[in-house]
Amino acid sequence: MEKYREMEDLAVSLGVKTAFVQVKLGESNQEAWNRHLKENPNDVSAMLKIFNQLLPQRAVAGSPS
Repeated sequence: MEKYREMEDLAVSLGVKTAFVQVKLGESNQEAWNRHLKENPNDVSAMLKIFNQLLPQRAVAGSPS
């Protein structure tokens, strides 16, 4: 997460508006962006969009799948 904070700080210092978008499982980047905009309408002018893709977790040995 610290890496993202550093990227955001750099973007802000350069005057670049950024948006960090959490992509849910089974959701496309476009769907995630549309959902993000509903929740964060001020991000519509974001020049830099960073999409965080969730990865499905593999079942741990001995746990139900």
